[in-house]
Amino acid sequence: MNVLLISPHLSPVDFEHHGRLEFPRSLAVLASALRFAGHDAAILDMPALDLWAPNLPAILRDRRPELVGLPVHGSPAMPIAARHFRYIKEALPGVPVVVGGLVPSILGTELFKTLPEPDFLVLNDGEQTLVELADALENGADLRGIPGLISRIGDRLFEGPQRPLARELDRFGMPSYDLLPMDRYREEGAPVWLETKRGCPYRCRFCSVNTPSSYGVVRFRNPETCVDEIEHVVKRYGITSFAIADDTFNLKQRYANRFCDEILRRGLRIRWNIDTRADCLTRDGLDLMCRAGCQNVMMGVEVGSEEGLLSIQKGVTRQRLVEAFHMVRAAGMRPTALLITGLPGVNHVDFAETARFIQEADPFLCNIFVFHPIPGADYFHRPDTYGLNFAINKVDDWRKLHYFTEPICNTQQLTRREIIEHYVQLNYASRSYFDKTARPEALEFIARGPYPRMREQVVPVKVATDYIYYLPDGPTSKDAYNVYANVFQMTRFQYEVLLFCNGQHSLDEIVDRISRLFGLEPNTARKLVLHNLERFTERRILDPSWERPPDSQPKGIPEVAIGPAHIVSDRLTNGGAMS
Repeated sequence: MNVLLISPHLSPVDFEHHGRLEFPRSLAVLASALRFAGHDAAILDMPALDLWAPNLPAILRDRRPELVGLPVHGSPAMPIAARHFRYIKEALPGVPVVVGGLVPSILGTELFKTLPEPDFLVLNDGEQTLVELADALENGADLRGIPGLISRIGDRLFEGPQRPLARELDRFGMPSYDLLPMDRYREEGAPVWLETKRGCPYRCRFCSVNTPSSYGVVRFRNPETCVDEIEHVVKRYGITSFAIADDTFNLKQRYANRFCDEILRRGLRIRWNIDTRADCLTRDGLDLMCRAGCQNVMMGVEVGSEEGLLSIQKGVTRQRLVEAFHMVRAAGMRPTALLITGLPGVNHVDFAETARFIQEADPFLCNIFVFHPIPGADYFHRPDTYGLNFAINKVDDWRKLHYFTEPICNTQQLTRREIIEHYVQLNYASRSYFDKTARPEALEFIARGPYPRMREQVVPVKVATDYIYYLPDGPTSKDAYNVYANVFQMTRFQYEVLLFCNGQHSLDEIVDRISRLFGLEPNTARKLVLHNLERFTERRILDPSWERPPDSQPKGIPEVAIGPAHIVSDRLTNGGAMS
């Protein structure tokens, strides 16, 4: 059977892929399983090929696949998936479509209430289930009894028995790198994702990784086979940058040591990053990792107070976290702190403690996220227990759960507005993903303790259905754009273009402004402005449905060029902008 696996753009707020591409490892693994079983498989990595959903019909009609698969890796990607499914069904109405990924596996049959287009849903480990689905479709066999598969036949859903978790993760051989545009990842400096294990034994309340179907079971690959894969990528494609996809790389230090020893034994000169936990690190293990090429160590801190860590069931102490950051730096690597603002049970005092933690731990970088209750997390499935009130009723609601967008509900300790203030202030004060400049005086101000709530401490700027947030007393001129972000992670160019889409400027005026600001030739500036305006419209930051007054649009200017007057305003001075 001819199977096409599609990797769409990740989410509606991942502007320009954060400057890099994301390697679709899961699809390469699934393709290998299909080929191992005798099926034909192909992968379409749309971000790498600069393709968008409207490009799909022509591609599909040309390739004529017999089965199309598409993953949904996170809740905010649900609307993106829905759009792609509609294009697939439009181009190939009789061809079955299968969906998989973490969120669909958690939701199960509930997925079809907001995403009715797929014909099949593969649950959890997808390799064997996808192979058996392709076999059954090819042979006209009954689909309803396939383990790990939900089938939509007419108006009815049929769920097969639960499939045991895969134990032999190397059974189908090396991922199908030959089906991917590896030169694009090399050119963009995008790391190749590598998986050494699956599963997580921890029970953090905010996390979706430990799903009911896994029961905390962790399955390990052979470390020598993992390094075989690294060596193949280095020698065949010239890529030397890798990211370990494991939730906790150092879960078993002896295993991590075998992996590092094998890299050193083969003399592979590579760079790689990991995610791990503070209580899994040892000094000797870190020294060995550094010698084997590990450069960045990301650790989930979430909140910097002892009480906050207990409330989210993190299972590690504040002191152990501080020590771990110092150990990573001493070993010669860069420690990154992953922090979440607005977690249930966390208040203004914990926010000040988090600032003090940053002062003490001195992370190389802070990646700061906004709390959202996501499928699989305790906060999502038992919101009443934690005093959370939110609703996900339609497919577009899922986009609200992106960790860089505004919170969807108050907690018992903080309002939505206060959560945003914490997020903006912490990004401003620390050396963060959005701004590598540390501001010790701002961090010290937060660390002193809860401060008075200032009415205009953080100012929202309306952009269509969402907001951008910034500090009115923060940096000005060229630095003002990235205070913080613009929850959509825009480049400065995009931000400057957006500021002039207020219904008061013609396209020529916008182009002239951008041309002078960035030192661009007028024709180049015009192309870039139009390109970004189209992106804004597609992402619903500009409202394409707005009807302009008669004769308000200068002659010859594309309709997308002029935004509605309410799209971007000056600083909003009333607190009513947030609800």
